[in-house]
Amino acid sequence: MKRFLSVLLMTMLVCLMCVAVFSSSAEEITDPSQVYEVQKAPYEDESIDLWFEHSFKKVMTSDTIPSDMNTYSVYMGKNEIENAQFVLYSDETKTKLRATVTDFTDAEGNTVDAEIYYQMYVTLDNVGTTAYLGATEENTFIRNGEQPDPVVPFSSIKLFQLNGGKSQAFYIRLKTTEDSKSGWYSAQLDIKNAKGQIIKTATVYAYVWDFVIEDKPALQTSFFMGNIPDQYGGYKDYYDYLLENRMNAMDVPGDLNSSNPYLTNDRVGAVRVTFSNGGNSGTYMESYAPQYYQYEDIYTDLSSMKEWDDIKDKFYFYTVDEPMSQEHQDNIAGITHTSGHTVDDVKKTSNALKKYWPNAATVVPYHENHPYPYYTYTKHMADMDPALIKDATQEMIDTASCTVWCPDIFALTPISFLEENGYTGYDFVGKVRGISGTISGNINYGESAFLWEKIYGDFSDRILSNNIVRNREGNNDRMWMYTAGWSNSYTYAHHMVEHTGLQTKMLFWQMYQEDVTGYLYYDVAKWNVEDVDSTVTGNRTGRWKMNINTTAQGYSTYNSGILFYQATQGGFTDGTPYVGSIRVEMIRDGIEEYQMLTMLEELRGNKASDDIVGSVSNHIASYLSLPYFDRSAFDPEMDDYDVMASVRIRLGNELEAATNDVCEHTYDEGTVTTQPTCLVMGEITYTCTKCGAIDVEHLPTLHAEGDCFDVETITATSCTTNGKYLYTCSICDYSKYVDEASFHSNEEYYKYEPHSVMTAVHNIICSKCDTVLRTENHSNIAEYTNTCTDAGVHNKKCLYCGYTQKVKDVEAKGHYLVETYKAPTC
Repeated sequence: MKRFLSVLLMTMLVCLMCVAVFSSSAEEITDPSQVYEVQKAPYEDESIDLWFEHSFKKVMTSDTIPSDMNTYSVYMGKNEIENAQFVLYSDETKTKLRATVTDFTDAEGNTVDAEIYYQMYVTLDNVGTTAYLGATEENTFIRNGEQPDPVVPFSSIKLFQLNGGKSQAFYIRLKTTEDSKSGWYSAQLDIKNAKGQIIKTATVYAYVWDFVIEDKPALQTSFFMGNIPDQYGGYKDYYDYLLENRMNAMDVPGDLNSSNPYLTNDRVGAVRVTFSNGGNSGTYMESYAPQYYQYEDIYTDLSSMKEWDDIKDKFYFYTVDEPMSQEHQDNIAGITHTSGHTVDDVKKTSNALKKYWPNAATVVPYHENHPYPYYTYTKHMADMDPALIKDATQEMIDTASCTVWCPDIFALTPISFLEENGYTGYDFVGKVRGISGTISGNINYGESAFLWEKIYGDFSDRILSNNIVRNREGNNDRMWMYTAGWSNSYTYAHHMVEHTGLQTKMLFWQMYQEDVTGYLYYDVAKWNVEDVDSTVTGNRTGRWKMNINTTAQGYSTYNSGILFYQATQGGFTDGTPYVGSIRVEMIRDGIEEYQMLTMLEELRGNKASDDIVGSVSNHIASYLSLPYFDRSAFDPEMDDYDVMASVRIRLGNELEAATNDVCEHTYDEGTVTTQPTCLVMGEITYTCTKCGAIDVEHLPTLHAEGDCFDVETITATSCTTNGKYLYTCSICDYSKYVDEASFHSNEEYYKYEPHSVMTAVHNIICSKCDTVLRTENHSNIAEYTNTCTDAGVHNKKCLYCGYTQKVKDVEAKGHYLVETYKAPTC
């Protein structure tokens, strides 16, 4: 009875504290975790330690020293999922234990759903623990051993074993809705023994910010998901798992047509256009082929949807993967693969798509730069006149054959960082590089690398400048980014199993910092793990074993890049469709934080968001945790996880304040705060005259603008003769030769004479000399004249000559209503 009374009094005390704590906003009160007093359970087991960690910190079984966090406060927006992580440790093995948590409740009785998730472990061997900037065995953050990754709802476990001498980590997974009330909440966590007695207990807190993270993503994502077994549901179950976590698999389930409900799902932000259906084709790209004409039917169907204007930017084409030089492809043919792709293939696919899909978005994952055109360089390029050499990137820029640039993360390393720290080309020792890699030089002459940045500037400045110039003309060029296996470096933020959770979160903050608007990843389900334990034991430690083999060329995505597991791998035979991973939990958090940064930008200008990201990252090779990053602005007693968590709280608090004080901005005319140079972008700063919000926009490089070039004619272009011109920058004296196709070979000089549908062709005529060059079939696109309220006509209209043929009458579309903060709007 005395024990019951003591527990009752403690519960009443906690409730009274909650009423006081929950009556104010996050900024006005002390976080309850800061005044928390450790609770004793009714049947306290002193031999067990219970403590809390930040959710993005991976707690290995060897991490047995408790943190100083006896409770935890989760900060989250509305319509968000967040985790609190708790850890148990005992010198002795404990069996048949159970963990329970109540829903989180505020002072008014409002609740936030909560569920416990159980972490399982992967044994990592041969991890290159010193394989990043200056790391040693003593200061490395990359570790071998039993690392947490598989994670399942505790309801799938029911009971667990706490292995003596090993830590066991759990998540408390909270999920708010758009209607969740803002403010403070609390929940009770209990650990129970085999008799059902509470042996450890703690109160856990959550603060819900007063803003909604919308379903519509600010960051487009595309995760390739092949190799999916049909067991326990197959592709759709796995797609939906990713979708719940704000991640888009590359292909939507089912056929790609107007009746597919995923296309209008707000959470679906990116959809690959493909001939395959069901999304489990086993390939992530489709090379140029005669079947491209089939895209005409897909486009006609999709463009008839009343939602088309709202969803059209979701669709993209992935036709060429990592184009390399023809010299390199010929060199490795039959060694690592039978065929590869080049920039010539990028151009072919782009030209083919133009006939069947207006303004097609073409994503080109790009991991190395190289000379172009192929087989034209007869000596080391370092010994050649720079005006005589050209890279593959420039060819794609000149031909507009890539509209969604998608470099590997290391491409965005500033050349100034490389130079300041003595890295040149592709540095295996330093594990840092730019897009100039070992196969970016002249392979026929043993040139292993060439610093294209010396000629063209940083890749990001170059591509973003190109996009700005093109988008002025009505295009929609973007920059995505990708990561994959074989990264050869732990320097860069990533979410391989051996990377830290801070790096996984940082990856998405840096995408925002680098003006990246989409993320592509290969591959979430390439299962290649060794089942070393045929029986289900305790916490299943050792069931998965990954030999990373860093003594070879790199780290294989087939091992450490998978993002979820087959249920049978975890010993689940009860119908559990899959085993998720804590990395998916962290990726989702990163995507949501990218969204929060974007929301703050819209409300307070991008300087507010940039300042927050800049406090933890200078650029992709200098950020919190890495030796080059200066963290002197933070309390030295805070570790990197404390710092990242505190900066995230700052982000949420600033966003909450901005959401509750919305300004309809009126920006001034802007002031050029940094003048652009030939190779470096400038900046123009706009200030809101009402609230002082600051928005900083890029000014393209002078070379991208092109006004600084003086042009000398070497050979004048004619109808039948190719032209050649020497462009010389009047500022820096950089020169380049520009070839121009003859008018008869250049589509810019074509005009099209419509012919009747009876002949199904049109004439192509030279606009300079009126010569009929050839006849060509109509390239029809769908045209609809109906509106939301008025009926109209579905026409077939030739993309080139404009010849129009009526297909059928069509009814009014009807309004497509979307919710806004004011009212439903069409």
